[in-house]
Amino acid sequence: MIALEGETVIGYNALTKARIGDQPGLALGPLGVRKEYQNTGVGSALVKECIRRAGESGYPWIALLGGDYYLRFGFEHAAGDGITVSDNEFDNEHLQILFLKESAKGRISGISGKLVYCDAFYDEKGNLL
Repeated sequence: MIALEGETVIGYNALTKARIGDQPGLALGPLGVRKEYQNTGVGSALVKECIRRAGESGYPWIALLGGDYYLRFGFEHAAGDGITVSDNEFDNEHLQILFLKESAKGRISGISGKLVYCDAFYDEKGNLL
């Protein structure tokens, strides 16, 4: 997804397929906004639109690696649901998840395990980029 001002791209965000165990969902990011447009709501609009579209598509959850910025959209730290992304504790501390359906919540549905992104997020040795 892109944000435009006229014909100029001023921001972007992506949703890609992912899974936790055998449960399909989506990964959010990367999110980027041109420096001169940061703190103007462009990033928020992109995130909200991605969440809206994911919900309309029927996906049960969206996961991401990111900071506290995403908490305002309903994301929560995934560790409490037993969800990890790697053996690296730093990565796991920044893994967040947004359950789009109440029934999809890890504690309710049993979703737990390792988040696996689509192949484009890994190098030839299988390391997360």
